[in-house]
Parts: sequence; C-alpha cells; structure tokens
Amino acid sequence: MLPHNDPSSTSELLARLKNVKKITPKELSKYTGFEDVSADDAYNIIYTLETYCELVLKYVNKCP
Repeated sequence: MLPHNDPSSTSELLARLKNVKKITPKELSKYTGFEDVSADDAYNIIYTLETYCELVLKYVNKCP
C-alpha cells in the first residue's frame, strides 16, 4: 500500500526501493520490444524507467 500525504513514508519507501534488485540489460532484453537494444541503450532505458517510477510514487503520494 502506498503512503498518502506523508512525506516521511514516501522517503522511506523510495529508500527501500533503491535496495531492490535492479533489472539488468540482459534481463531487459527478455521483454518484447527490447530484444535488440544495445547495452548502453538498455542502461538508459532502465534509468528512465526508475526515474519515471519515482516521479509516479511522489505524485501518487500528493493525491488525496
């Protein structure tokens, strides 16, 4: 469950998520549409997805 309107809970959740095993370029290539992505592009995709998820979590926390 996502914490609502509690910045400390959001910070705690984001800190815990940073310790989650991250997807690797090899694992990313197993998903449809990512089979032929170069390692450099895969790292950029992974970073972009992580950043997007962080923004979504911060936004959801601000919603009533």
